[in-house]
Amino acid sequence: MTASEKPLPPPRPLSRPLRFRALAAKPVSMLLLTCLIIILGCAYTARAPFGQWARIRRLKGIGRSATAVVTEISKRLPRKERGGPSEYVTFEFRPTPDAKPIVGERLRSLFMHLDNPLQIHSKLDLRYDPANPSDFFCPESDDRSLASRLGVQIIFLVIAGLLGLIAALRYRALLNVICNAPAQLGTLVEVRTSAQGAFSRLIVVTFEYDGRPLVLKTVVPVRLTQSFSIGDSVWLLVPPRKPNRAIIAAAFL
Repeated sequence: MTASEKPLPPPRPLSRPLRFRALAAKPVSMLLLTCLIIILGCAYTARAPFGQWARIRRLKGIGRSATAVVTEISKRLPRKERGGPSEYVTFEFRPTPDAKPIVGERLRSLFMHLDNPLQIHSKLDLRYDPANPSDFFCPESDDRSLASRLGVQIIFLVIAGLLGLIAALRYRALLNVICNAPAQLGTLVEVRTSAQGAFSRLIVVTFEYDGRPLVLKTVVPVRLTQSFSIGDSVWLLVPPRKPNRAIIAAAFL
């Protein structure tokens, strides 16, 4: 269909290519792309906390119990992370009485839930891998649920779900306009480059609705504007009572 051909009267059939064009239209495609990027980002950043959670579950199953003794409580700058000085608890334990001590440390803030504040010579329960005693965890500081470890990712996944829902509603509304909106002529008054890329153009079309002059600014593929000239009549699909949602018929039909 060209810009000068009148669209079929409603209701119009919704073919597979038409549904695909509606899916690729903005803002539906941008919402879906943003949703996909958020999901991929969550999957990437969730690897480390999920790996820590799985490691602790494994140690719960095969690990042996040990008692560690706090040897130092000091305040210093973090080694790799940015930020101000924090208090660290250093402790050590021996897998067997004649083994070399294994040293570990945790932020003191991880133990704030304990009834008795940690001090030098305080004791901590540990579980370690008998095949590799340096692989251990402290239940009082490390044993957190998977949901608490992935709190940020869960929040962003909820946001992604909301964006996906908005995209689905916009897609459904666009299909409804394509299928049922009455067609009327508008006048092309301007074609200019679009900020969305070299393969699209911003066109400006004027039309009347209920006796009022209105202006429609929309982005269309550059191929669609190759046959346009300023002053041409262009068919629009204008939903009743929502003229601001009018679309260029030739962009979809």
